[in-house]
Amino acid sequence: MSISSKHDRRGGLADAFRVIWPLMLSNSVSAVMQFTDRIFLSRYSDVAMQAAVPAGTLTYLLLCVPHVTVCYSGTFVAQFHGAGRRLSCARALSQSFWLMFLTVPLTLAAIPLGHLLMGLSGHAPDVAAAERTYFDIMMLGGILLPVSGALNGYFTGRGFTRLVMWISIAGSVANVLLDWLLIYGHWGFPELGVAGAAYATCASFVATAVLTAALALRGHVFRGTRRKAALAFDRDLSLRILRYGLPSGLHILLDMVTFTFFVFVLGRNDIADALGFGASNVCFNINHLVFAPLVGIGLGAGILVGNYQGAGDSRAAFRAGWSSIFIGWMFMGAALLLLGVFFRPVVTLFLSKSTSFDTEAFISLCRVLVAILASWCMFDVVNVIAGGALKGAGDTRFVMATGIASGFGLWVPMFMLTARYSPSVIHMWLTLPLYVFVLAAVLLHRWWRGKWRSISIMPPSRDI
Repeated sequence: MSISSKHDRRGGLADAFRVIWPLMLSNSVSAVMQFTDRIFLSRYSDVAMQAAVPAGTLTYLLLCVPHVTVCYSGTFVAQFHGAGRRLSCARALSQSFWLMFLTVPLTLAAIPLGHLLMGLSGHAPDVAAAERTYFDIMMLGGILLPVSGALNGYFTGRGFTRLVMWISIAGSVANVLLDWLLIYGHWGFPELGVAGAAYATCASFVATAVLTAALALRGHVFRGTRRKAALAFDRDLSLRILRYGLPSGLHILLDMVTFTFFVFVLGRNDIADALGFGASNVCFNINHLVFAPLVGIGLGAGILVGNYQGAGDSRAAFRAGWSSIFIGWMFMGAALLLLGVFFRPVVTLFLSKSTSFDTEAFISLCRVLVAILASWCMFDVVNVIAGGALKGAGDTRFVMATGIASGFGLWVPMFMLTARYSPSVIHMWLTLPLYVFVLAAVLLHRWWRGKWRSISIMPPSRDI
């Protein structure tokens, strides 16, 4: 077999890359948007920059369960599509609309909880006030987040990854423009600072959600005699989405709980001064920029595995998982090389002219933190992509259990002991590599053993 035909077969590198590259680019553009948002805020004021990372992290922490749970309808779309069940794909999307109504009161009820958690953080008063402003706006805009993710899943699960890419690019460009207008007050717009960044994100998010919904509902399956069947509430399918999606949502929640707790503990005055906390936040933003395309690869792996599992071809699904991991390793190697070459220009983008930090001390600390970051990145490739592939097969409970055990059984005790006996930014960051390695080893072993092959998430066919 020639090299080209070997990699072009079902689940091979070429087959996987056709699905994955638009999702990589889509997530990369979104990350660049957020990266630009943080640069605008850092140049606006040190307080705005210090507030945006913890407040943004807390926002997604409180939104991730309904978001990820409802978005799991996209995995059902992928498996239905692989099985050739077109009407069931539309039914899966419709259930996300129905389930969204359950998430609205949960989102609103989470706002006071967020205020309580921010009050316990011990951050400086001016930073805490900016955090609350950013958080309140983002939580209200996040009401549509679950159904927006499900809409993207409806298209990506059926292979329309390029369409999602172009919509994401349009939304990101709009967000960057609105950031520039609303943070600084250009072209007659009010100067809103950190609030302007939140308003810009929400406005672009709502616009892209409305556009995606309009495109989805124009499909032939939502018109004519099949419209009623496509839009009707399906109790069995909704319960299946909750059954498999909720563990996935809880996994992300618990992962975010540990990370958010880490960020807020790191912000304590006895661990990090303003320079240390600022350097840590900058490096987390760099990590997000590098990490975001991996999320796209993980989504692509889940789609490919779902398609092939739905078609009853577990060998192609297994091959697609490994192909996705290989693509992830190639991307991460290139990203780390570029980061090493352009490290100083990237870091100095976050330094405003009025910063109170010593520039060289700030860059030196960032260099150490980025070196630590680089030590775990290749293992994180496995975590994201193998985890995505397992979720695409429906093995969400195992992924959740592994995340809980490694996060709360290993990482949380490590960084709490470090905070107690050796409090420093560098030592806190050094708790991450071992945690990431252990999690990667367990997920890779699970994928290799193949117990996910026997999982079936699809209900009996009722397509007409």
